[in-house]
Amino acid sequence: MRRKRGSAFVMALMVIVAVTSILALTASRERVNLKATVNRLEARRARMAAEAGVQAAMAELANLTSTSTVDRLGTWSTFGDEGLMQYVVNDVAFRVQIIDAASLVNLNRASEAQLQNMNLTTAQIDSLLDWREEGETARTEGAKDEFYQNLPQPYSAAKGRLHDIKDVLLVKDWVPSTVFSMDNTTNTGIVTVPLYELCTVESGAPNTDGSGTQRQNINTVQVQQLVQAGIGQQAAAAIIARRNGLGTFTSINQAVSAPGVDVNAAGIIMDRFWTDGSTRIEGQLNLNTASEEAIMTLPGMTQDVASSIVSRQDAGFQQLSELAQIPGVTTQLLGQTADLLSVGSDTFLIRVRATAGSTVTCVEAVVRMEGTSPTLVKISETPEKDMLSVWTWSNDSINDTVLSEVRP
Repeated sequence: MRRKRGSAFVMALMVIVAVTSILALTASRERVNLKATVNRLEARRARMAAEAGVQAAMAELANLTSTSTVDRLGTWSTFGDEGLMQYVVNDVAFRVQIIDAASLVNLNRASEAQLQNMNLTTAQIDSLLDWREEGETARTEGAKDEFYQNLPQPYSAAKGRLHDIKDVLLVKDWVPSTVFSMDNTTNTGIVTVPLYELCTVESGAPNTDGSGTQRQNINTVQVQQLVQAGIGQQAAAAIIARRNGLGTFTSINQAVSAPGVDVNAAGIIMDRFWTDGSTRIEGQLNLNTASEEAIMTLPGMTQDVASSIVSRQDAGFQQLSELAQIPGVTTQLLGQTADLLSVGSDTFLIRVRATAGSTVTCVEAVVRMEGTSPTLVKISETPEKDMLSVWTWSNDSINDTVLSEVRP
C-alpha cells in the first residue's frame, strides 16, 4: 500500500513538473510574441512619425514663392535646424532636414569630366556611362548586357536613368564603399566627402532666368534678337555664323565659345538662352546651394573660385551672369560651366529620422514643386536603419519642440 502511494506521488510530481514546464514554455512564447507585437507597433508608429516629418517639411516648402531662384535665405533651408531639432509627441519623435536636390551632383546627368573629379576609377566611370546610355557597345573598361547577363544572378543594364542612388550598386565595379565611404581609388579626384553626401539621381530647375522669364531657343534666334538681349553686333553675328557651321548648337558652351564673345556676352547667353524650348532642365547645380565639393566637380573649376562662390551664397545669386563678378572667372570657365549651372531648383530631398520607443526608422523623400505646390514623388526607407553617421547628423538633438502631449 505504501509503495502504491509512493508511485502515485512520483506520478503526480512528474505531472506537476510537466505542466509547469508547459506553462513556462507557453509563458516564454507569449513573452516573445508580446515583444514581437510591441516591436511591430513601434515600427508602425515610427514609420507614421517619419511620414509626419515628410508632411511637415512639405508644408514648409509650400511657402516657396519661386523656383526660378532658390537660395539659402529661404526658411526651408533652416527648417528642422538641419536635423538638430527634434519634434516630440509623447515617446514618438522625429528629426528632419530639407536639402535642395540641385545642390548635389546628379548621377543621371553628370558629364564624364565631372565624374573624373569624383575619386572614381576609369572602370567605374565607363560602366556608369554605359549603364545610362542605349546601345550594346561597351566602353573600354565599361559594361553592357553581355557582362550583366553572365553574372551568377543575371540582369540587364538599365540603358537609362538611375531611379534610386542605391541602383548604382548594380553597375559594374560600383560597391558600397564607393558610395557610403571615402574609397579613394584614384589620385585624380578632388571630392572629400562620400558620394552619398555629394550625389543624387533627382534634380531639376525651370528653364528660366532668375526672374522667371522663359529662356529663348538659341537655335532659332537671329542676330537682331541677340543684339536686343544686349550682345554686341559683331559677337551676335559670330554666334549665328558658328551655329550655321555646326548645323545646330547642342550646348550653350558652343555659343559662348564663338569668336568675340566676352565675359559680359557669355553671362547674357547663360541667363537668356538655351539649346531648345524645354520648360525644365534636369541635373544642373544650383549656384546658391551647392557645396564647395559639388562645385569643384565642375570642369575647369579652381579652389579659389569655388570658395568665392560659396562665400557669395550668403547674399545669393539672382542670375547666372553674376558668376562673372567672382574674381578669377573667365569667359572660358563660363563656357565650361554654362550647361551645368542654375540659380533655381524645383526638386528637394527630405530626410527624416523618427523614433518610437526604442525603434528607429529613417526615410528619404523626393518632392517636386509644381509651380509653388509641393508634390511627393517618392518616399523610401534608407539603406541603413540609422543614418546618423551617413547624414553626418549629431547623435543627439540640440533642441526639442513638443508638438503636443497626448494624455492616456
